[in-house]
Amino acid sequence: MASAPPASPTAVPGEQAICEMFIAGEWTGSASGETFAATSPGSGSTIGEVALGDRVVMEAFHYRYHPMLLRALAILGSGELGTLQRVDTAMCVPLPLPRDIRYRADLAGGATMDIGCYAVHLWRVLAGAEPTVAAAQAKTMSAGVDRALSATLRTEGGIEGGLECSLLSTKLLRLHARVVGSEGSLTLFNPLGPHLVNRTTVTVGRARRVEHAERTPTYTFQMRAFRDAIESGRPFPTTAVDAVANMEVVDALYRAAGMSPREPTPTA
Repeated sequence: MASAPPASPTAVPGEQAICEMFIAGEWTGSASGETFAATSPGSGSTIGEVALGDRVVMEAFHYRYHPMLLRALAILGSGELGTLQRVDTAMCVPLPLPRDIRYRADLAGGATMDIGCYAVHLWRVLAGAEPTVAAAQAKTMSAGVDRALSATLRTEGGIEGGLECSLLSTKLLRLHARVVGSEGSLTLFNPLGPHLVNRTTVTVGRARRVEHAERTPTYTFQMRAFRDAIESGRPFPTTAVDAVANMEVVDALYRAAGMSPREPTPTA
């Protein structure tokens, strides 16, 4: 079993610190001596200063690189659906294992932190804007740990819609998204695992068509993007900034549902 890296020699429990990078089994400082502030998405407070390196940091929203999602964005960008009005995403899977680590409060567990972060990310990507949370309701597995959550989201541009996620609910398996525009709609089935089965349905007026993307795993396309970012510096969408923006929505969902956002786990 892999063990956690030793505590950074510069880190002081309970205090802000300059944190080094753990590379090749050793804590390493920035070659330039530069650092950047690390903040908690939950409170906005500064956790510490982190060594600034030249490494690529990519969030693991692998589905974002698959041709299925890229095709959906191309359809939305073409104007075929008209002005976007509504976005709905649903990520529900069955996990009837009460002792699973995803239900542990001390490990920041919960449906929204697990499969729900994909529902949030997909909503943001399809809307092309950052949402605010109008309302949210959660069902809990234990104190502070959600097994299901549903919410209403809105953007400043007037797009509205719903979001739902669950690890244990009557909605055993729902993996889809729907976008409604003034001229038509687009529905995605299984954008997270299109290598198994996938379907994109576009309806405009009385015309309806169904498209199927290739069934190469999403991780293959993300790995290629990661390679290109390292070798040639090619830009990519799932940056650290995007990850923080996604987490801000997750935190807002928890607050709207009357729950506490997840905070970094203190380390000794």
